[in-house]
Amino acid sequence: LFRESISSGTGASFNSDGVSSVLPLSGTGRISIEITENRYPLQIIREELRVDSGGHGKFRGGLGITKEYLLKEDSLMSLARNNDQTSTSGKLGGYNGSLSEQSITKKGRGKNSLPSLISSKKINKGEHLIIQASGGGGYGNPVRRSIELVKKDVLRGYISRSTAFKNYGVVFKNTKNLEIDEESTKKERNRLS
Repeated sequence: LFRESISSGTGASFNSDGVSSVLPLSGTGRISIEITENRYPLQIIREELRVDSGGHGKFRGGLGITKEYLLKEDSLMSLARNNDQTSTSGKLGGYNGSLSEQSITKKGRGKNSLPSLISSKKINKGEHLIIQASGGGGYGNPVRRSIELVKKDVLRGYISRSTAFKNYGVVFKNTKNLEIDEESTKKERNRLS
C-alpha cells in the first residue's frame, strides 16, 4: 500500500505571495524518492513546481506541483483530490489559482483524464499517472506587481514569459538575459489597467 499527499499552493495575502508546494494534511510528510522507488513497484519520473499554477496578482498565489509516476507492475489505485472543478479564489483583482488535474498516459495512446475521486481503478504496468496540484489564488491587480518580481518569477520558472506579458504587462527585449523593455512595458501595463 503506497499512500501520498500531493502539495498544492496557498493563496496570496495582502502583503505576500502564497506559499508553494504545501502538504494538505499535517503529519503526512514526504517519503524520499529513493525509499519510495525501493519499496514500491513504481518510478517517480518528475516532481516539480507547476508553472503558471498560482493565481496572478500583485501578490502571486503559491504554485502546486506536478508529480509523475511510472507503474512497474499492474496496480490498483484510489484517488481523492480537491480543486478539480472549483479553483482557489483570487481576491481584489487577483486571478484564481489553477485547477487540479489528474491523468493516465501510455506511450502511443495519449492522455486519459481522471476524475478527482476514484475508489478503485486498475493501472497497467508501463502507464504513467500524472497528478497536477492546484495553485493558490492571487491578491490584487497583476499589473501592480513589481516588474522585478515578475522578472524573478520568470527566471525561477514560476511563470512563463507569455504569462508575464499577457497577465502582468511585462515586455522583455530578448530571451537571453530577460532585459526589461521599459517603454513597451509601461504601454502594455497602461493598456491592461
